[in-house]
Amino acid sequence: MRHFMVPVAIRWLGVVALSGFTAAKGERVGEERDDASVIRAVKAKLAADNAKTLTRVSIETLRGTVYLTGIVESIEVRQHAAELVWQVNGVREVVNSLEIRGRR
Repeated sequence: MRHFMVPVAIRWLGVVALSGFTAAKGERVGEERDDASVIRAVKAKLAADNAKTLTRVSIETLRGTVYLTGIVESIEVRQHAAELVWQVNGVREVVNSLEIRGRR
């Protein structure tokens, strides 16, 4: 009887370990999907605002955090960009690294 229980226990541990791995992997896939939908929504929000001054802005997301980088013309435009991003569902944090450089 004891010899029978060892292989059963090993199989059970394997099933538990694999199901945990699948859940963790599925969570990462879900996060990537969420990040993709957040970035699409942010880009749509900025485009809908018709902010021509935001054409030199790059947008990245990671786990709901939106990273804004690039160049804008004023502090008002920089702040406005962050305000627009905060209006998007799924945004957990905004890291606004936009640089201000006036028109030349």
